[in-house]
Amino acid sequence: MILLFTDGYPTEKVNGEDPIASSYTAASKAGEKGVPIFAVGFLHAGPDDKARQILEGIVSRGGAGGKAFIVQDVEGLHEVFRVLARTLVTLE
Repeated sequence: MILLFTDGYPTEKVNGEDPIASSYTAASKAGEKGVPIFAVGFLHAGPDDKARQILEGIVSRGGAGGKAFIVQDVEGLHEVFRVLARTLVTLE
């Protein structure tokens, strides 16, 4: 799995490619290998439709089972970690 922490907006060009497109390209490469992506957008200002769209685009290109999260504070991160722990660990 890939765990991506971000402010929600890719800003760096890779090989001259648009930042969002390069993020999608990298996510697609992970998806080709079946690697799920969990993307966490840490946005102090609150939910942002554009950021959510980008994060969901990244996750959808990864392997099955990934998920996008938008959080505003440490409590939100705690919930993300609880979800990730349940996803990664199966208790019998």
